[in-house]
Amino acid sequence: MRTKNILLILFLFGIGFLPLQAQNLVTLNASIVSDTVFAVSQKSDVISKAMYASGQVAFSSKSGYVRISLTDDSSYDLLVYESFPLLATKGVDIFDHIALETGSIPSFFSATKIRIEIKNAELKKLSIDASSQGMTKEQQQKAKTDKIAVINKNLREQNALWEAGETPISQMAYQEKKGLFGGKVPDLQGFDYYTGGIFELSDGTEEPALKSAQNTNGTLSDAYAPSFDWRNRHGANNPSSPYYNSGGHGWITSVKNQASCGSCAIFSVLGTTEALANLYYNRFLNKDLSEQNIVSCYTYGNCAAGRNWNPGLTIDYITTNGVCEESCFPYTATDLPCSDKCPSPMENMKVSGRINCGTVAFPKTVDAIKKNIIQYGPISGGVLDFSHAMPIIGYKKIQAGDTIYTTMSNYVIIPNGDSRIGQTAWLFKNSWGSSWGKSQNGFAYILLPDISQIDWTHVILSPITSPNYTDADIVCEDRDSDGYYFWGVGPKPAHCPPCAPDKPDGDDSNPNLGPMNEYGYCEAITPLSENITTSQTWNTNRTVCRNLVIQSGATLTITATVFMQAHKVTIQDGGKIILSGGTIDNGNIIAQSGSELTITNNGKILLGSSDNLNIQLGAIFEIAYGKILLK
Repeated sequence: MRTKNILLILFLFGIGFLPLQAQNLVTLNASIVSDTVFAVSQKSDVISKAMYASGQVAFSSKSGYVRISLTDDSSYDLLVYESFPLLATKGVDIFDHIALETGSIPSFFSATKIRIEIKNAELKKLSIDASSQGMTKEQQQKAKTDKIAVINKNLREQNALWEAGETPISQMAYQEKKGLFGGKVPDLQGFDYYTGGIFELSDGTEEPALKSAQNTNGTLSDAYAPSFDWRNRHGANNPSSPYYNSGGHGWITSVKNQASCGSCAIFSVLGTTEALANLYYNRFLNKDLSEQNIVSCYTYGNCAAGRNWNPGLTIDYITTNGVCEESCFPYTATDLPCSDKCPSPMENMKVSGRINCGTVAFPKTVDAIKKNIIQYGPISGGVLDFSHAMPIIGYKKIQAGDTIYTTMSNYVIIPNGDSRIGQTAWLFKNSWGSSWGKSQNGFAYILLPDISQIDWTHVILSPITSPNYTDADIVCEDRDSDGYYFWGVGPKPAHCPPCAPDKPDGDDSNPNLGPMNEYGYCEAITPLSENITTSQTWNTNRTVCRNLVIQSGATLTITATVFMQAHKVTIQDGGKIILSGGTIDNGNIIAQSGSELTITNNGKILLGSSDNLNIQLGAIFEIAYGKILLK
């Protein structure tokens, strides 16, 4: 999102015509502290040679980089050398005979420039040599392995909360990485090597992320729940939960890969929209929406200049035009014509607008971001220094004693007195594939140096509309049978049972937790129940919105239909139910020892797929004339 002036210095380097083993192109004793370009003369003699760099870098900050690349007239780059502070020892990186991508220069490549990009650093004693001696694959792999080992050594010495490894992004050719970021690789500080843990973005100071837990007025916030993650809400990532989503990460759909196209804004908006569709309809639709639809039909941006795609305007586009399903227009990470979209999409999902972060309605504070994630669901966000947009799906407040897994088996325990205690790490869903950040399956926690690093951030508003669903398809259920219902992130649907409470269940997988407040805490409850204490007859149809208990000494005679909404019907010792021509529909029936259950006069019990009929030893169960049916 930012550009720099490039100092163009023309040097004519005579390479000569003798077949020498190695030949010096550049020897520079003066230091370099700003972006610089050297012109290469007699470029034909560089073709098919290897190019190596040697020198010394001194970093003035915890952030920054030095990149030396070989460039042709079309701005295609081969990376000769790259360094950043995590590759330095006490701020200094001495490199000798390095050729990251130029150990064997391809025959199609015709170099015209040597480009140096530099930030917060001083480059000294630079020497660049051309050679006919290339690097073997074994040498190239060892260089990568050694690089990661140095990063992890420095991370351990700094008591960092994350670990580095080879990832699909670190393995990208530099030219591909430029495409990923819309033409300019930002100061990633090693984020491309992230494999797990909490990544700590530095603002260049000695202590990273000191202000990340603060509001703009500098005060720490303790009101909100210490962690919140839409992947596990209502136990949606737990196979034992009635909300378990086997097709995704809880309410969040699977991680995708934008590849070498600067389309992160589109992936952020659609990843958020897919999650909100699950939450709005309270069912795991797990829509796979078409990023290519926006890439090709929203002409404001393109893959090569992805920064021109704006998350806010992308939200506006699908608010007005909608977006089709992936199978209608598969993603290719290229600028295909919009006419390639299938003629008859099965989906055209729309949203209802946005609330922009940094406004009166959504101030840029830690508390406001937490509040909106809890209230509205995942939000479309981004990190300024990365020039990268990603959905924010939750957060974690760091506390003493926390165990932070940096890989599946390695971990760091936060000690008392750690400067990061009380700070907020934001949980992002990235669009670099699930093997990036592999211990987090493509997700990442990021500790930011300041809340101003949150950028391009928007609440996406419901209702979510689709030609395949209406508001009548919103599921309104009490799946944990505690008397409180959940219906997603929108308003209470009109088709909820009229006796359902107006506040939604904050955890509909736990009968001991009820409504959730604005701070992400669920109220501890005793499950609601309707208690029958005296004998009575129900002769009109009714819906029961909570558990039904027939207490000792009471007899409930049912001659009409009772819709139980998957709640429990408990007949206690000494209690009775007589189904005299009546029906219990969709209930879990428990007849305790000493109770009685009689079905007569063509009475019925209708069991849903998850309902049970449990007649305990010592209970009296009689079917004089009636049926038990599976729906």
